[in-house]
Amino acid sequence: MANNDETVIPLSSSDYYYDSYAHPSIHYEMLLDAPRTKTYRSYILSNPEIFKDATVLDVGSGTCILSMFCVMAGAKKVIAVDNSRICDLARNLVKDNGMSDKIEICQCKVEDLKLEENSVDIIISEWMGYFLLYENMLKSVIYARDRFLKQGGYVFPNRCVLYAFGFESEGRDRECGMWDDFEGLNFKRLGKMYSEEPEIDFVEVEKICTSCETIKRFDLMTLKMDQVSSFTARMKLSFSRASVLKAIGTYFEVGFTIGPKPIGFSTAPFVAQTHWKQTNFYLQKEGGIEGVKDDEVEVCWDVGVCEGNERDFEVNIECRWKESGAYSYKYVIN
Repeated sequence: MANNDETVIPLSSSDYYYDSYAHPSIHYEMLLDAPRTKTYRSYILSNPEIFKDATVLDVGSGTCILSMFCVMAGAKKVIAVDNSRICDLARNLVKDNGMSDKIEICQCKVEDLKLEENSVDIIISEWMGYFLLYENMLKSVIYARDRFLKQGGYVFPNRCVLYAFGFESEGRDRECGMWDDFEGLNFKRLGKMYSEEPEIDFVEVEKICTSCETIKRFDLMTLKMDQVSSFTARMKLSFSRASVLKAIGTYFEVGFTIGPKPIGFSTAPFVAQTHWKQTNFYLQKEGGIEGVKDDEVEVCWDVGVCEGNERDFEVNIECRWKESGAYSYKYVIN
């Protein structure tokens, strides 16, 4: 029998977020993502003149693999910051690799880090989430940059671009429609909720039926804090052939463009797969949008942090199509 005198303190969304990164399984997935891990390693070790004798701040350090790459490239000191219990494992991994004298692990939010202002030469982080922005870790990177980075210092990666494209699909139509009469019952309300959730999955290249266009570019050296939590964008997707557009897919590219050997990676459907896959927004318009080659669909984006949970994002998409007018769709990435 439960003790009614006990006070139960519910976990906040932030608690759930940090707790999810305490489990090794999520780190297995990230470490084994070759485009991700090998790009960071290649950039750091191929540009030792940037990292030699530097003081580095690793934001969201996880297993400290990026911190250890920096030490391998000659960094003098790395402050590794992570607010999850993965820090216990990370300390042992750092010790196993003989780097405990170079890497200091701090289990806290970077916003609570006790560190002298303007004291680091480099900030490095793997902050990207689904749709690039999910989990809103970019905000912590910008905070760290504004408070701790020396004048003339660097943030890596320093460039990111978010893209969109249109594609054909029948799967979500069937899945949403099944709720209209589910085992003889009306579950339309659940179907509507399902239709408002983006799908995180790989898109088959042959299903892509429009051009790929830029939603937004991010320069991490100059990006302002108020540009992290919300933005609007407008684009035109051009049909590459006669087709029915059923969904808008998104992917991002990451660039390390400073130094003699720049590099980057992409989460696009037409390159090597990553654990980010693509984030896909299925249009809630029955029948989709039918077009022929060179027809254009104007797409307007309104993206912002969800009220009550700063880790989640609300994405509002408006599609304007010829004389048919405009169709608006609301999605939540959570």
